[in-house]
Amino acid sequence: MPLLEANGLGHLIPFEHEDLENWTNSLQFGAGDRYFNTVHEASNIRFGGGLDDVYQNSETGQLHIVDYKSTAQGTRSPDNYERKPVSLDDPWKTGYKRQMDMYVWIMQQKGFDTSDIGYFVYVDGQHKDLEGMLTDEDPSIGWMQFGVQVIAYETDTSWVEPTLIEIRDFLESRKTCPPHALPREGDVYSGCDTGRWLNAVVDALDKN
Repeated sequence: MPLLEANGLGHLIPFEHEDLENWTNSLQFGAGDRYFNTVHEASNIRFGGGLDDVYQNSETGQLHIVDYKSTAQGTRSPDNYERKPVSLDDPWKTGYKRQMDMYVWIMQQKGFDTSDIGYFVYVDGQHKDLEGMLTDEDPSIGWMQFGVQVIAYETDTSWVEPTLIEIRDFLESRKTCPPHALPREGDVYSGCDTGRWLNAVVDALDKN
C-alpha cells in the first residue's frame, strides 16, 4: 500500500480473518465469541467494541490495531491557513488513546499475538484556497482534498483490568444510580454527556 510504504511501514499488510467483518460491527459486539469482545473472568464483564482495521507485520507475524479518524483543522481558520500535522496531544484525544488501549488488550485476550503499537490513520479535510468542493461544471458533485497521516501510538493496557474490577465492585456496592458528573465551571461541554442529555429532556418536557 503506497500510504504505508511512504511512512516506512511497507512491511504491514491487511490481516485476513474469517471474523474480521464481525469484529468491525460495534453495535453487535456482544453477540458472541466471533465478535470483538472478551469475557473478563474476574469481573464477569463481557468487554468489547468495534474495530476499524487490523494490519499484520509480514516480518514478525504480529498484528497491529488500526483506527481511522477524520478532522478538518482549517475549517474556522483564516484564509491563509497552512496545514499543520495532526497530533494525539489534544485533550479530547485521550479517549482515542484509551480506545486503542482497550482494543489491543481485547485482541491479546482473544489469543492473538498483538503488538503494543497501534496506528491511527488520520485524514484532514482541506478547505482553504484549494481547488475543489462544488464545481461550476456540475454543482451536484463536491470534491475535497485531504491531508493523510499515519500516527504510531504505543498503547498502555495496564489500566484496563483494574478498571473492570473497579467497575464490578462499584456496581455491586450501590443500590441506587450514582449522580451524574457536574460540568466544570465555565465549560458547558464537560461533565457527563448522558446527564446533560437527560437534563435537556427534562427541561423540554417542563416547557411543554
